[in-house]
Amino acid sequence: MAVSLLLQLLFIVLLSPTFAEPNATHAQTQHCLENEKSLLLELKNELVFDSSYSTILVHWNQKDDCCFWEGVECDGAGHVIGLRLYYEGISGGLNESSSLFRLNYLEELSLADNLFSGSLPHNITNLERLSSLDLSSCRFSGAIPSMLGNLTQLVHLEMSSNFFTGSISSGHFEDFSKVEFIDLSYNLLSGSIPISIFNIPSLGFIDLQHNQLIGKVDEFASVNISQLYKLDLSSNRLESPIPNSFIKLQGLNSLGLSDNLFNDSFQLDKYLSLPKLRDLSLSNNNLSLSGSHSFPVNQSSSLEFLDLSDNLIAGEIPSWIWEIGNGSLNYLDLSCNMLVGLQKPYHIPNSLRHLDLHSNQLPGQFPNLEVRSLSNNNLSLSGSHSFPASQSSGLEFLDLSDNMIAGEIPSWIWEIGNGSLCYMNLSCNMLVGLQKPYHIPTSLEYLDLHSNQLRGEFPSLLQLKYATKVDFSNNHFDQFGILVTGNDSALFGYSEFSLRNNSLSGSIPTFFCKATFLVLDLSVNYLSGSIPHCLFENTFSLNLGRNNISGWIPDNFSRNCELMLLDLHDNNLVGDVPLSLANCSLLTVLNLSNNKLSGTVPTSLCKISDLWILDLSANNLNGNIPRCLVQHLLALNLGRNNITGRVPNFTADCGLQYLDLNNNKLTGEVPLSLENCQRLEVMNVGGNQLDGTFPCMLPLSLRVLVLRANRFHGELRCHKSWPNLQIIDIANNNFSGNVDSLSFSDWRQMMRDTVTKLSYRNLAFTFPLVNSSADYSERVSLIIKGAERNLVKIWPDFTSIDLSCNNFQGGIPDSMGKLNALYLLNLSHNSLTGTIPKSLSNLTGLGSLDLSANQLTGKIPKEIAGLTFLQVLNVSHNKLVGEIPTGPQIQTFPGDCFEGNIGLCGLPLNISCIKTLASPPNVKSDGTTEIEWDYVFAAAGYVVGFGSFLWVLIFRRSFRERYFEKIEDVFEKIVNLRKKKKRKDGGRRVVGSQVRRQ
Repeated sequence: MAVSLLLQLLFIVLLSPTFAEPNATHAQTQHCLENEKSLLLELKNELVFDSSYSTILVHWNQKDDCCFWEGVECDGAGHVIGLRLYYEGISGGLNESSSLFRLNYLEELSLADNLFSGSLPHNITNLERLSSLDLSSCRFSGAIPSMLGNLTQLVHLEMSSNFFTGSISSGHFEDFSKVEFIDLSYNLLSGSIPISIFNIPSLGFIDLQHNQLIGKVDEFASVNISQLYKLDLSSNRLESPIPNSFIKLQGLNSLGLSDNLFNDSFQLDKYLSLPKLRDLSLSNNNLSLSGSHSFPVNQSSSLEFLDLSDNLIAGEIPSWIWEIGNGSLNYLDLSCNMLVGLQKPYHIPNSLRHLDLHSNQLPGQFPNLEVRSLSNNNLSLSGSHSFPASQSSGLEFLDLSDNMIAGEIPSWIWEIGNGSLCYMNLSCNMLVGLQKPYHIPTSLEYLDLHSNQLRGEFPSLLQLKYATKVDFSNNHFDQFGILVTGNDSALFGYSEFSLRNNSLSGSIPTFFCKATFLVLDLSVNYLSGSIPHCLFENTFSLNLGRNNISGWIPDNFSRNCELMLLDLHDNNLVGDVPLSLANCSLLTVLNLSNNKLSGTVPTSLCKISDLWILDLSANNLNGNIPRCLVQHLLALNLGRNNITGRVPNFTADCGLQYLDLNNNKLTGEVPLSLENCQRLEVMNVGGNQLDGTFPCMLPLSLRVLVLRANRFHGELRCHKSWPNLQIIDIANNNFSGNVDSLSFSDWRQMMRDTVTKLSYRNLAFTFPLVNSSADYSERVSLIIKGAERNLVKIWPDFTSIDLSCNNFQGGIPDSMGKLNALYLLNLSHNSLTGTIPKSLSNLTGLGSLDLSANQLTGKIPKEIAGLTFLQVLNVSHNKLVGEIPTGPQIQTFPGDCFEGNIGLCGLPLNISCIKTLASPPNVKSDGTTEIEWDYVFAAAGYVVGFGSFLWVLIFRRSFRERYFEKIEDVFEKIVNLRKKKKRKDGGRRVVGSQVRRQ
């Protein structure tokens, strides 16, 4: 009987769910409570989510037990204690009245990686049982709820990567007693860090990096915080000093203080005594190492990662630094400091994988360093190149770029790491060749030797069959050499291969048909012959520009063409633009400029939906511009062809940023639909036959505008301004009216403002390719100093205004003096009147000033002589007067820059400024004689005074009698004096004669 009962009990146990699934959750032992199920379904209806993206909410339904729903966890009583709704595509806001905040038994809540908007509701503090709250990457904004401290059971708090603003108050954390993990990184929090956050004894993880926190980090209170193992305060605005309390954190594993404003002397030895510290990052501050560099190193240290880059550490690299952790160090970054050498003796540990010393002042010979980066120094590999490389080294990455390394590349350098080396960068040095024998290791995936002085025959690359990058650009190679053997039939593969800007000549070798390339760049050489068709088949990005290649572009591109970039500019190609290029559906950049192509612009190019940049300029193309061509492009350049017709209309979704149609035969007006191109930065339609008024519809994004040599007319009254404008050339048109109709005071890009300047970039496109990137510089032709110049790159510091050869009237506005970053100003050949404003002396960066052929009057302001940066000055053929002001440079200009001004004198003119009695009359701008009012007033004063005297003398008898009495008295005195003088003279003569007789 007992055995039977035992068997029955065993059978029941075996059938029970708990025994059958020992890892089952509470949700499988208890049904969901109906009221909580209703709350969850209500929450589902409240939330806006993408049902095609959702994997959790989309499956919640009335039929199933909610404890078995994905993302839901229940306890034994059926209460919902866990809710995980991450990656659900939820968008929109979360209301204060949400049913979520009535799930009173909730212990874990994760809404991470969704697209919420608005602030985090304060009612989240109603969930008093929460122990884990994950709101990372939710896009919440606004302040963190002030009553967050009510969640006293919280252990894990993660709110990173949101847009939370405001300060962190003491109330947020003062009631926390169990929290172990706090992550508020990557937000917009400001203010100081409250000391209460460090008074949580259970806290082990604090991450506040990438915020806007300011001030000093307060010293820790005397609370046991030995549990803290990670502290990251990087990328804020914290100030010195670094608290000494950090040294007391004996359990600290990782400390990040990078990208702050610490500028004190750092006690590195104190931190090396922390036994568990593995990661120490202090980069991008203004720290220096305190004390002697010979202090003993704690051998028990387990430091593996040390980043002290971008600081003010000076002197030699101390020898003790290699002994940190007794060989545990594998990453050391001391770049961007003021280091001048290595203190001896030094023993680079075999554990080191990354050593970065770039941007220092390290000179001399470098021995067998197990390094990862030694770039940007003043290094040289002087002395013997035969010292042995460490065969036991685990070096994987070597960067000695941007130094002064000279001579040949030593053969031992390829043996570093005994085959583990996969990255080598020796670019931007003065290397002249490779020491033989050289054996490039097969492990090498990245080899960069660009911008050296390597010459002769290009080295064999038999070993590098699948390198991600091989860059030998900007050298002096003149022969290809043996790239592969004739028997080698293996297909090579390179992500990027560049021999740009060398001295290679002859035809393109057949080697390039045996390899596949993501990027192949053979531009800026002397290559000739035709293009092997295989290059169009096995290359994603092909650049053969600036060579001597001739012939036709093959018109047989296959339907599976995978070209993404094709650049054949500046060659001698002839024929039509191939229609089959439309088969290259991935093509983003097509540059065939400056060849001898003919025919029309093919409409088939419109089929390439991803085409961003099209440059067919400087050819012999004719016909009209296809209307469909401007729909998807970012840059269109058809300048210097024979294209006729009108500028096509632009679509409502126009994304054009660069439009160059200069020097064609276009007619009509600029279409009003151009206002749809709200991202347009460059517009050049100069040298056509366009007419109409000034195109006021142009967007505010405009930076370069060229309308020169057309038939535009009318005044410049647009009632808007272009704050980003840096180049405007509307010369050789029929514009009229006053120049001051332009709002010069709003052209911020032409004003010297450091804060503004830093936000501007040169005008160029940089776009991603597979495992690489390419760029296309926007160009423009301008008349600079009297000659046409092609600006290959438009830098933000180049600013120009050319309004010459129009019909502008009125004066030069004083507001032009605010454009203190202006480089070129040409107002010549107009009808401007008035004087030259003194405010132009504020244009201290002005290199060229042309005011010639106007009707300007008055004197040249002496302040203009202070423009010492001027290289061109022309004020000829005006009506200026007076002496040419003297200055350190103004007298060095030739005399013809001042000729045609009848009243100018002084150097460099050979006209003296000494006034004569017959001074020439001043001539007004209308040709009449100008009255010298100073002389008029002086003469009037004499007349009035003399007339008054005569009137009194004639009509006042008493005055007349006294006047003549005075005259008689004066006359008598004069007569008496003359008589006395005669008597004295007679006496002297008598005495003199008597003396002579004696």
